[in-house]
Amino acid sequence: MQLATELGVSVITVRAAMRTLRERHLIERYPGKGTFVLDSSKAPTVWGLGSTDDLLAMGYQTSIKLLRKGYVRPPEEISAKFGLPTSRKVYWCETLRIANGQPFEFTDVYLPPISGDVIARIDLVAALEKRRLVSAVVQDMCKLIITDVRQAMGAELAQDRVAKMLKVLPGTPLLTVERDHYTADGTLIQAAHSRHRVDHFKYTTNLKRVAG
Repeated sequence: MQLATELGVSVITVRAAMRTLRERHLIERYPGKGTFVLDSSKAPTVWGLGSTDDLLAMGYQTSIKLLRKGYVRPPEEISAKFGLPTSRKVYWCETLRIANGQPFEFTDVYLPPISGDVIARIDLVAALEKRRLVSAVVQDMCKLIITDVRQAMGAELAQDRVAKMLKVLPGTPLLTVERDHYTADGTLIQAAHSRHRVDHFKYTTNLKRVAG
């Protein structure tokens, strides 16, 4: 392949790069005609969800808007994760993530007392403008290090408020992600429930065959 020769890389590397560019709607290939660069301004922004690097990239390349915050009684499953009675309030915030002026992720973040009582005392809007991720703010302000993120994915239909914030019709299918953040000693310091517009996300993973 001419491109591989010009760049001094393998054909496999070029094919992988071309595949990535096509997945991101930056090029299109037409049999018998060739490969053409597309107008990126008309393509949807697509974010990966397969690694912590994906999360960091999404955080720093998009903006985040704080919608609401305060102490609330969380859903029972959140209380159970934190090991708290259902009557115990925890610090909560609701955020909207935006790319190219378009909202694509709506998130409820719950923080147990170890982190929530610290975050409740700061200017969260200013902190998010600087750090872009609630988890990054939690690490900085609470002097904690997140070493593990456990993620579960599913789907649900958009309810009225979420649909309004994401600018989709009520009942539109959404990708959901439950993401729990832990320190090295196994302490859960943040639990989040995100709803994503499905036209902005993809999940990628590598599967390898194990000998024997």
